[in-house]
This record gives sequence, structure tokens and C-alpha cells, in this order.
Amino acid sequence: DKSMANMAMVLPLIFDLHSDSIRPRHWKQLAGVCNVNTVDPSESKFTLQDMLRLNLDRHKDKIEEIVEAAMKELKIEKKLAEIETFWTAMELTYSPHKNTEMHVPQPSEELLETMEAHQMELQSIYGMGKFMEYFKNRVVEWQNVLRTVDDTLKMWTAVSRDWISLESIFLASADIRSQLPEDTKRFEGIDSEFKELMKDAISEVNCVNVCSVE
Repeated sequence: DKSMANMAMVLPLIFDLHSDSIRPRHWKQLAGVCNVNTVDPSESKFTLQDMLRLNLDRHKDKIEEIVEAAMKELKIEKKLAEIETFWTAMELTYSPHKNTEMHVPQPSEELLETMEAHQMELQSIYGMGKFMEYFKNRVVEWQNVLRTVDDTLKMWTAVSRDWISLESIFLASADIRSQLPEDTKRFEGIDSEFKELMKDAISEVNCVNVCSVE
């Protein structure tokens, strides 16, 4: 009969709404679809009867849209959590320069490969339209963070290579120092400043933090 047919339609909807992907914002959307003030399954007095009174069968398509969106949003939520967890813990490694106390950055393969993968994943998430909208600020923030880390590491490693090359020219050769006194003096100032910056840098082990210093 009709009531059995309705129940056959309603129970799968209730099952879908019981998904781990459903958040308070989705219950709020459901309330709007069903024209009620609130739907809150976390309330101790909330029962199956309360769900049945919503006449879910009348709003099947819209409810399925809410559930589909919730499932896609859960994937985004998990990926963002994964990205945040990784970069909160990721440390930048340094290698000692010759037999001195000086260290220069040496990003690990894991760091570089994961940064590239996460940048691509964030771009993919950003392209998910309405499913991304709730997370847009976090997505854009992490895109900016990883772009800063990427740019900083590229510049930092390039400057380090240049410094190593110039050091071998100006500080290891007495002939060049005597032939190019002004250039030598200029490099000594750069050398002192770079070493001071590196000394400060290695005191901060977190990659994002050290790459975000202005």
C-alpha cells in the first residue's frame, strides 16, 4: 500500500542521512528543505518518529543532493586535514657546510614531492565548485602557504649555492682578495649577514614557519 511504498523510499534516505559525512550545516539545509525550524539528531529526545514526520519522501531529490554534497565535502575535509597535519609536523633539514658550524637548507625529497602533490590536490579541490565553497578560505590559505614555501625554498637554495661559490672565490684565495679588494669587502658584508640569517633560521625547525618569516 501507499504507506509501505513511502516507507520503502524514506528508510534509504534516513540511512543516507545517518552517514558520517553529515555535519550540522547539512541538518540545517535539511530543515530548510523540509520547511521546519530545526533538525537536530544530537538531541536526546530525537527519535525515528521525528524523522518520519519530516515527510522525507516529498523531498527525495533535494535530500539526495544534500547527501551527495556531504560525501564530497567529507573528502575535501579529510584531504585538508591531511595537508594541515603534514605541514604542521614537517621539518626543514639542513646540511653542514664543509667542516664548519654553518648550515644550509637541504629540503628532503619527501618535502619537495609532497609539496608538489599537495599543490596539485589543492588546485583540484578549488575546481570542485559548490562542493569547495564551505572550505574556500582554508583552501586559498593553504595554496598561499605552499606557494610561499615553494618560492622561499627555491630562492633560499639558489642563494645558498651562490654563497658557497662566492665563498670559495673570495675567502679561500688570497690572490683574488688582493686583486679585488672592493668586491672582497662587499662579499664579507654579505657573508656576515647571510651567516647571521642562517643562524637564526636553523633555530626554527618547522618548514612552514621558517619559510614564512618576513
